[in-house]
Amino acid sequence: MVPRAMLSDAPQAPDSPLSAEASARLDRLYRLHADRVLRLAYRRTGDRHLAQDIAGETWVQASTWITTLQADDEAAFGWLATIAKRAVAAYYRRPSNNEKPTDWDDPVAGFRLPRTAAADDVLLTDPLPELPAAWQAALDRLPPDQREALMWRIEGLSWRAVASHVHRDHTTAARAARRGARVLAGSGVTW
Repeated sequence: MVPRAMLSDAPQAPDSPLSAEASARLDRLYRLHADRVLRLAYRRTGDRHLAQDIAGETWVQASTWITTLQADDEAAFGWLATIAKRAVAAYYRRPSNNEKPTDWDDPVAGFRLPRTAAADDVLLTDPLPELPAAWQAALDRLPPDQREALMWRIEGLSWRAVASHVHRDHTTAARAARRGARVLAGSGVTW
């Protein structure tokens, strides 16, 4: 991050306070070179606000390495310019991550499915509440598609989730559940 020719051995620890001498030197450097560092950052970025951020990062890095700077204050702009250029490069550098390009057109090689249990294999931790006998008897008289859709809807699932469970589109699942509810309402069962 900092030119080796201008450094002694070790940087200032980032979380330790600057000594009075280092603070005074950083102040002198700032008064001498702040405008030039900002202009350099602006030339590199073309954006005033980004240049201010880059210049700020430059001074933060300079405060970390100020105790190792061996050049005199007037000649230290090259050191500061190198820090600023590296701060610009770090800003524009693509963040490293583990993402890889994915070919979504290839269904087999495009992506891997996570290794989780299928929804049918997962046991419910809380047993379903028991329905009153009149409700259960009325539900048992419904056709299977209406009963299943209505039961999932009673459990609080959205229409899309109900459709997924009954293997129908959400319009068909909603229609079956509503038909079942009308049949139950006609039989005198109130929900």
